[in-house]
Formats: sequence, structure tokens, C-alpha cells
Amino acid sequence: MRNRMRKILWIGFSALVSILIIFTFNINKASAALTDSTDLTVLKSAPTGIPVDSYMSNAKPTVSFGYPYGTNSAQIVDNTGQNSNSGNIVSLADKKNTYGSMWSTAKSFDINKKQTISAWLYFGSGEGSDDINSEGIAFVLQNDPKNTGALGAGLESMGVYGYDSSSYNPIGGTSPSQSDIQKTAIQNSIALEFDTEKNSFYGDTPSKPVSNTYGYFSGLLSPLTSYSLNGYDTQLSEKPSGDIGFPTENKTTPTYGSLGGQYGHIAVTYPGFASSYKDLDFTDDPKLTNAYSPWTKGYVLVHNNSNSASLTDGKDQNGNTLYWHHVTIKWTPAPSGSNLATLAYDFNDKNLDYSDNNISSGWDKKLSIPTTVDTSKLNTTDGKVRWGFTAANGPSDSVSTKLVDFDSTPDTLYADADANIIDTTLNNKKITSDSTDKTVGNGDSLKLNYDLTYKTGSVNWKDILSNIKIPSGVKTISDSSNNIGTITFNDGYSQTISTDDITDNSITPKLAEELSSENNTAKITINAKAINDTTKDIDVKQAPATFTGSNEISSTNSPEFTILAKLTYSLNLTNSNSSDEIDLLYKQTNATLNLPTTLNYSDKHSFGDDSANTNIIYKITAGGQTYTVAANASGDSFNQTFDLKDLINNDTAFWNLFTQGSTNKVTVQAIDTANALVSNKITYNVVTMQNKSLDLTVSNSLQFNDINYGNPTKYLHRKSDFTLSVDSLREPWQLKVATDGLYLDGKTHNDKMEMVYKKTSSAPENVLSSSPTMIAEDTTSHATNSTANISKGWTSDSGLLLKQLGLSTAGNYTGTLTWTASDAVNNT
Repeated sequence: MRNRMRKILWIGFSALVSILIIFTFNINKASAALTDSTDLTVLKSAPTGIPVDSYMSNAKPTVSFGYPYGTNSAQIVDNTGQNSNSGNIVSLADKKNTYGSMWSTAKSFDINKKQTISAWLYFGSGEGSDDINSEGIAFVLQNDPKNTGALGAGLESMGVYGYDSSSYNPIGGTSPSQSDIQKTAIQNSIALEFDTEKNSFYGDTPSKPVSNTYGYFSGLLSPLTSYSLNGYDTQLSEKPSGDIGFPTENKTTPTYGSLGGQYGHIAVTYPGFASSYKDLDFTDDPKLTNAYSPWTKGYVLVHNNSNSASLTDGKDQNGNTLYWHHVTIKWTPAPSGSNLATLAYDFNDKNLDYSDNNISSGWDKKLSIPTTVDTSKLNTTDGKVRWGFTAANGPSDSVSTKLVDFDSTPDTLYADADANIIDTTLNNKKITSDSTDKTVGNGDSLKLNYDLTYKTGSVNWKDILSNIKIPSGVKTISDSSNNIGTITFNDGYSQTISTDDITDNSITPKLAEELSSENNTAKITINAKAINDTTKDIDVKQAPATFTGSNEISSTNSPEFTILAKLTYSLNLTNSNSSDEIDLLYKQTNATLNLPTTLNYSDKHSFGDDSANTNIIYKITAGGQTYTVAANASGDSFNQTFDLKDLINNDTAFWNLFTQGSTNKVTVQAIDTANALVSNKITYNVVTMQNKSLDLTVSNSLQFNDINYGNPTKYLHRKSDFTLSVDSLREPWQLKVATDGLYLDGKTHNDKMEMVYKKTSSAPENVLSSSPTMIAEDTTSHATNSTANISKGWTSDSGLLLKQLGLSTAGNYTGTLTWTASDAVNNT
């Protein structure tokens, strides 16, 4: 009996010490610099990051008395590990059993709009055990009434889930209710967990209960103390049954527990939702009964879309230590009338130099996972919630610090960067990451383009410093002023980039203007040339480009492409005509301007056969405009004729270019896109000649001989010379004349005289009347100008004569001749 009393007294004393430890731990938390050698190595390799102190808070948690998680270990540090308000790295948990949260100071995450956040995460060492890497980091959206004071439990709860307050006393072990756990989690929340330890009841070595007051005594359980039973990640064969409030669309079927082994998993959860916590009865499994006695049950966390992931560092594909893992988190709002939004993440989407990572295996394997989430769990009426990160460490003395380094945040701004290459030699061929044809030729002129776009935000993107890695095999080209490119802003301002902006094979200009919702784009163009003097093709890998502002870091990569080996043969283009001169008749009906060409290789090898032709692009340039035609060449020699008038496809524009009497140069060049070959240029001299003409020359007046009254002469001859001729060019013609007779003093018609025409003195006469009478014609289309002098052969008895029909009253008679020279074919 005495021995029993002593044991009870000793137990009571231990309980008192535990209470004192709880009390002391909760009130003496203070930020401190990170000094661990591993931490300093990781921090030294950290990306630049952006400061977050102005819009994020690591407030002291709002908790009730007796709750052991009443501190917040989150702090902001710089790359040396020192506490700094302007630091760029958030340390969430840096020692054993610590936990922390960092929240946006305002409810700035609008779930009704697209949102993006990108950051670098550090979890721990791939060489270590679960204990060293535990517990993990969570990205959280929350609408908890505690605001920035919201915090979940530590250990397996990672600062976001409820408190698994399984207690132990002299009588036995008791477990909390589902409601108890739910109430101590971050309320009205959705979490994306990056869990580095599989806290499971099963396995060869089940997770041991861990004291939430961190009190171990000679390896014995401390009585009157609460424990985490470490079973949230226990994978059960069954799936949640019935409607327990989890969306099931788009691969988001929930499971009890998580997938993943020693090095982690990523999943979506609902921390403040009671049904997220499932109790597991130990009494039916002797192994669990023995391992967890005196407890009879523990809790499992429901995970949505759980995926295995190598969260800890390990090695990348090149054998380098992989400390930092990049993640881009994207939120797509629920459609109108629905509460099902999409939370997607790209994990390991970038390498440390900001080049894109598309590796599908290994430690640095990329994961791109969308998950349907239920926004009703956020319990928001205006769509505004807080966002932030939480984390927790396990009880190992060697546990790794949990770090977050931000590129962009949703409550300030989001900008995007994209890149492409234009091969101006190959007809402005555009190469993107999605292009199927990514070849350029040695010596080709290139434009390296980087497009920055301000998407959304409440502030301007400021102090943007570029760091554009020049791709291998590419040489920048400068002009006479040593400029290698330009930056053109949406507002029209243009900034030059000079050779002085090149540092260590990177182009580093600072943008002269901020980007904003109004001035929202900047296009950076670098003039360059592809160089490959070898006999083998050169595969050029993507080259990263980062654009670092004071409040946003965006990045992109130049696309991969291939510089073809320098070829030993050339592409020859010749004019199939015997002459370079082409005559064009101005505005000729159904006019064509045919440009005949012949194409071959200098070594006379074939373009292809019936099953494999070579793609050729022809560039036809005239009047400062270039027109392109694609063709599939085959055979040893490929003939192609182009109708430039048909290419221009605008009659007015064509004749405005080829005006009458002009001589224009038209050039043709061929491009073999498959082999990146550009032919020589051939030139046609197009002479635009007058198409056709018809001109009439006639004297203005004609006088006949005077006669006395009663003179019976039949024909009155011409008194004055008379000129009548027709000039024609490619225009058959007819000449006609008409008259309405002679009038005395211009008033009284004289029916005693009539005008006649005799081609020769012996030819029959043609009486002229008001109806036109044809007196001459030429049905020949003369290629050169031709003149028909009709009056040249007239005699005193031929040509135009005045015939008397009787006696006329004395006086002066006048009349009018109307001459018409017209098209002999259509009489127009």
C-alpha cells in the first residue's frame, strides 16, 4: 500500500510539472534568426522573392486557455537568416514542435475571380526520415472569425487541422469527439496540403503518439497529458460513403487518408468541416490495440484528390541538390449558379533558374493537378476570404525548417510573361513552345520576343528588372548605335536596349515604365542571329527570362529550337523566261503578270518523290509589298509560275502600282523551310505599256469653190486643203461621217445641194446624211502605232465633194460634218 501511494504522489508531481511546461511554453515565444547550417545553405540558394511584410501578418493566435497551440512561429527572414521586415522569405516552422501561420492582412482573395499565386517551398532533406521532414506546409483559404489569429493544431495538423486531443490519465486513454476536433481547426476553410510525413496507424512501424505538451519521461507516457495519435494520413480501403458534403467531380473523389509514402503527398481538404474527420476503431485490430493502448480509437482525415509527391529536396536530373520546389496555384471561380470552383496546382513547374520543368519522373517530377472544391465551405457572402500558409514541425531535434519564398501574391497583382522566336530569314517563321517546326538555319536573322502582360491587380508592377538569358547558339546583333533591341509599351513609349545591358550572357535592362491596368503590356524584342558552323544540328535548350519587380516576379523561357548544320549545297532559283523584261499592257482586259521560275539544288539532288515532297515558300515582292505562296516541290527541277495580278487580287491596287509608262522591279525568292535554305533573288523588270489607242485628226474647216448663179457644174470641188487621218495602236477601227446639210446664212436648209464622198474619182459616190456613213476602216490590230492618212490621196474629183441638185439661191452656205472613229469590233 505504501508503494502504491508513493507511485500516485509521483504521478501527481509529474502532472504539475507538465502544467508548468505548458504555461511557460505558451507565453515565451519570440522570433529569432535562423542559424542552423542547413537553413543557411538553403536560404543562400533561395530565389530572389518579393517582400510580403506590408500585406501579410503573423499575428498571435486567438486560442482558449489550455489549448497547447497558442504561439505562432512564423517570421520573415532574409537570405542570411536574419529577421527582416523587408525580407523575402517566410519561415513558418523552424524548430521541433513549432507551428505557424502567415495570413493576408485583408480579405483580399476574391473567389469570384480568377486568382494566381506562385511561390517556392522548402520542406526538408530527401536523405532524412519522416521525423526529420515532418510535418508539412499548407496553402489555406479561410474565412475564420478569428481573422489573422486563426490557427489549427501543430504536429500532424500542420497548423490548419483540428486538435487531436487524445488524453491520457491514470485511468486510461480517451479520444476527442469529431466535433471537438472540428472546432479547433481553422474554420470556414479550404486547404491544399503539402504533407511530408505519412501519419498512419498502419504499417510496419505505426506512428507513435506524440505529446502535445512535448513531455517525455524516460520514454513513458506522461499522465494527465494530451497526445496526437498521428493517424490523419491513415489510408483506409473504403471511401467516404453517402453524401457527407464533398464534391466528387473531376477526379476529386475523397478518400480516407492519403496516398504517398515517405516523401510526401499533396491533397485538398476541408479543415473546419466535421465530416473531414473519421474515427477508426482500434479494438478490431490486435496490432492497433497493442500499439495504441490504452486508446481505443483514433481519427483519419478525409483527403480529396491525394497525389504522391517528392516534396523533400533529393536530387534533380543533373544530380544537384534540390532544395526549393516551385508551385503555381490557380483558382478558377465557380460558374454562375454553382458553388463548385477549381483549385489547380503545378508543382515543380520551374527549375531554380526559372526555366520550365516538364520532367515526368524523379525527385523533380512535375505534377499538374486540378481539383473541384466546394466554395460553400468558406461561408462567405461577398466572396472575399483570407489566404495564407501554415506549417508545423515534428518532435525530432533535427527537424527541417519549413520555408516559403513568394513570386506573386493574389492580393497585389498578377502578371504573365511569354516568349517566342521569329525567324525573319525564313519568312517570319514563328517558333513557340507548341510549334511543330522549330528549325532555323545557320546565319538566320532572329527576333527574340518576350511579352509581359499585367493581368490583374490593385497596384502597379514597379521597378521591373529583366534578366534574359541569351540562348546558346545565338548571337545578339547591334546597330550603328550599339542597340540590340527595343522595349515597346502599350502606351506607345519605346525604350532601346544596348550592348551595355548585356552582363554574363544575360540581357538585363530595367523597364523605364511601370505596368498597370492601363499600360498593361511591354514587348521586348532582341535582334539576334543563329550560329552553327558545325556539320551537325545544334539543339538549343530553353533559356529562362525573369522579370523581377518590387511586388511581382514573372518568368518565361525562350522555346527550344534547332539550328540546322551548315549545308554544303545551296538553293538556286532562275527565271524560266529568256529575258528578265516583261511587257505589260496597261489595263488590258483579262491581263496577267506571269512570273515563271525554276528551282533546284546546286548539287542537283531531288526535292522528293511522290510520297515525300519538300515544302517551299516563295516570296514575291513588288512596290514595297511582299506576297507569299506555298508549294510542294518534287523532282530534280521544280517549275512554278506565279500570276502577280492574281496574288494582289485587287484590280485598282494592281494598276496603281503598274501605271502606264512605268518600269517596276519585281523580285522572287524561295525558302526551303525544312532545310532552312534561302535561295538567291531573281528580278523581273515589268514595263507597263499603253494598251491601245485610237486618235482622229481632222481639219477644223472645209471650203468649197464659189459658183455663180445658174452655173450647172455637177460637183463643186474643195477650195481649201483638208486633213483627215486616224492613229491606232492595237485598235481596229471604222471612220464614219454624218451631216444634216447646208443652210443659207445658217438658217434656211438648202435641198438643192448635198455632201458626197467618193473614195476615188471613178468610185461611186456616197451621199452623206444625218445617219453616219463609213468612209474608211482598218481591221488590223497594229502592235505599234499606225497612222492612216485618209485625205492624202484625195484628188479634185475624189474625197469630199459638194453636189448640185438644182439652182440655189445666191448666198453663203454653211454646214457641219461629224466625224466618228470607233472600235471596229464592238463599235463603241
